[in-house]
Amino acid sequence: MSPRREGGGAAGAVPSSEPDVVVVGAGLAGLTAAYTLAKAGHEPLVLEARGRVGGRVLGEPLDERVSLDLGGTWFGPSKHRLTALAAELGIGSHPTYDRGARLLDYGGRVRRFRAGLPPVPLPDLVAAGRATAGLDMLARTLPREAPWLAAHAEAWDRQSLGRWLDDRIGTGRGRALVDIAVRTVWGAEPHRITLLQALSYIDSLGGFEALTRVKGGLMADRFLGGAHRVTDALAHRLHGRVLLRSVVRRVRQSGSAVEVETDTMTVRARRAVVAVPPALAAEIDFTPRLPAARTRALRGLPMGSIVKVFAVYDHPFWREHGLNGQMVSDRPPVTSTFDLSPLDGSLGVLAGFVPGSWARAFSALPAAERKEAVLASLARVYGPAARHVKRYVEKDWTADPYARGCYFGLAEQGLITGPLADMGTPDGLVHWAGAETTWQSFGGMEGAVASGQRSARRILAGLDGGRRPSPEHGSVEPEAVS
Repeated sequence: MSPRREGGGAAGAVPSSEPDVVVVGAGLAGLTAAYTLAKAGHEPLVLEARGRVGGRVLGEPLDERVSLDLGGTWFGPSKHRLTALAAELGIGSHPTYDRGARLLDYGGRVRRFRAGLPPVPLPDLVAAGRATAGLDMLARTLPREAPWLAAHAEAWDRQSLGRWLDDRIGTGRGRALVDIAVRTVWGAEPHRITLLQALSYIDSLGGFEALTRVKGGLMADRFLGGAHRVTDALAHRLHGRVLLRSVVRRVRQSGSAVEVETDTMTVRARRAVVAVPPALAAEIDFTPRLPAARTRALRGLPMGSIVKVFAVYDHPFWREHGLNGQMVSDRPPVTSTFDLSPLDGSLGVLAGFVPGSWARAFSALPAAERKEAVLASLARVYGPAARHVKRYVEKDWTADPYARGCYFGLAEQGLITGPLADMGTPDGLVHWAGAETTWQSFGGMEGAVASGQRSARRILAGLDGGRRPSPEHGSVEPEAVS
């Protein structure tokens, strides 16, 4: 059955021919898979539940020149697939602003510091340093692409990071330093994260320090104009092969075909790619039923909890005081900030994070109280000028029905050495993509791109070669981004 559409939005006209592959989800992973297939001459169709593309990549325009990255923002020096794809799409990048001193709000005092050790009491610093050095040492023993093969993987998979820290650093002030970083980076408290997942993530970035570092670390670079330009450009090159407001309810495999059903249409294709967050994929009705291990894996990856907040000013006033806009705090609600101002400094933008249980408590407050709590946090560290915002913006990812949280899935105990090891393996004609289906930058934009390319390669290997698209469907070769 050819796809038919009744109502709702679309990223272009519905393709007139039956697709080779149906992709469920127009996030970075799904769009990458579809784009890779289209370049090889196949006919993909992407079904997206939202009224927009991008998934956990989302831009909010401030004016005709400046957008805020409400979702995925930064990438580090090892993100080769992501940067190569962006370059192919004509999208450049620039370093994150990092000139000046940082601020540490710790133990009731605000201190400034530059590179090197933070200004905290020596016993606290030693305790935190020993714990993070121990994590680095264990992380280096993991096979990077297969953490479940580590010698102690099963024990680490059944132990929480919090329990490991309890045994080595207790609950003192040094522990508070580590907990700040853990909450901000994972969007959860240490007891919600398995030790094996924490070690794998630390290893992928080259050490615990890189988790919160700008230069050479997790937040090293940003895309010019925002990360959403990557997903927008991919959708543009798919020339009408993306249908919005199309919630997939059922996926049926029969013989050599797969049927994907929404509330308004059924699409028949030779393969399907499911590229939505695991919790959403678990709600799709599959026929035949998915293997029990797959279902357990999908249900065992709840998202972290993050509210991302933005304070927009007439100019980046903190730079005038020798500050780089980076702050770390052990007091709620905002645990960290970064300078996301446009390159020309025409506006000042501080982006902050409210993570974990603090995010859930914050989300329950009325809107006016949330804004006041954020501005109070910023004024405490940046001074009274931080209250005079031009605009305040927030994105509560815990309240997003098609994300269920952010940044990525947090594995329940025992899953990484169990069903998560096979997350990228197809189930019959159904292939899997998404940042949680690969251990190449698990949960991040690089992982999303890697998973989309992997699923496309496997599908291409199983189909009857790549045919070139006919002129009526347009070329998907690189072209200027509008």
